[in-house]
Amino acid sequence: MLQDKDRVFTTLYGQDDWRLAGALRRGVWDGTKGMIELGRDEIVESCKKRRFDVDIDAAIAAQERVAKAQTELNDLNRQRNEHQTDGKRKLAAAEREAHVAEGRRLKEGVAALE
Repeated sequence: MLQDKDRVFTTLYGQDDWRLAGALRRGVWDGTKGMIELGRDEIVESCKKRRFDVDIDAAIAAQERVAKAQTELNDLNRQRNEHQTDGKRKLAAAEREAHVAEGRRLKEGVAALE
């Protein structure tokens, strides 16, 4: 029987989050960075040996986009955590309103990246 970890499409039944955060939790991108660090030529040669047709440049570009998105998501989450900590102090009404608006902006930014 096929193990869940061996499935190509890990969200086939719609039980898991399909967004970047869900894919990272499931380990979809695990090991990709190490493979790409081997270098383009070595990857191409390995694929040829296995008679596997793949667009290496597109795969490398996809990995770079995922890494960039993950970095942006981590940064926004850090800002959001700092913002929430800062909001625990007593604020004037106008200051509280601005603080809430900034919190919403950060929340929407996180949601957009996830």
